[in-house]
Amino acid sequence: MREFAMALLEAQEHGCPAVSYGINYGQNEIITNNYNGRLIQAGDETALFDTLDLLLSHPSMIEEYSKNAYQSRQKYSFDHVANAWHNFLQLEKII
Repeated sequence: MREFAMALLEAQEHGCPAVSYGINYGQNEIITNNYNGRLIQAGDETALFDTLDLLLSHPSMIEEYSKNAYQSRQKYSFDHVANAWHNFLQLEKII
């Protein structure tokens, strides 16, 4: 079963950059690496530590990722998703 990373969407909603393992459960669709957060190799604890250390040591990087997270959240906004569904339903001649 594929789950969606709702916590990452909630983080973006508040402009919080995220760091996540790049696994196939939505993280790599929500986080654009080095833009609104960081994706690292699954299970690489050293990379996780190093990435968190880097971000916490560079507030300007966090500020930039935060600004980008606010912009990225529009992709999953209610209006955007509703419009995408409406277009799909029209394309499939369901409505």
